[in-house]
Amino acid sequence: MNHTANHDHQAAILLAENHPDSEQPARVLQSLGYRVDRAGTGREVLEAVEHNHYQFVCLDCRLPVIDGLTATRCIRSREQHAGNRHHLPVIAMTSKKAKANFNACLQAGVDAVIEKPFGLKELRRALQEHV
Repeated sequence: MNHTANHDHQAAILLAENHPDSEQPARVLQSLGYRVDRAGTGREVLEAVEHNHYQFVCLDCRLPVIDGLTATRCIRSREQHAGNRHHLPVIAMTSKKAKANFNACLQAGVDAVIEKPFGLKELRRALQEHV
């Protein structure tokens, strides 16, 4: 992946976390050259993807208001109603303790699952496979 640091051409991604004070995921994404927009709830995710174009969404499964899996199902439903013209890749972030969520994530329509805390290597692998 080759991303320029020029903000006019920088790809935007949406990062949604249940702990918005955590800077680790944003730093990893920014180190790959992405402009990072943030959301703190599943409702904010749905509003953001409705009004903005993102290269992908990276979301925590345990978001408040609307959880990450429900938000993903809503995104997939919207895509289906729009005739599947655009598939927005969704990468779910989950803790090692919640590893059982892996199948639930895939059933919800998530493209990849990465465990937090994740590093550059794990994120690059998920991006190369799904974005």
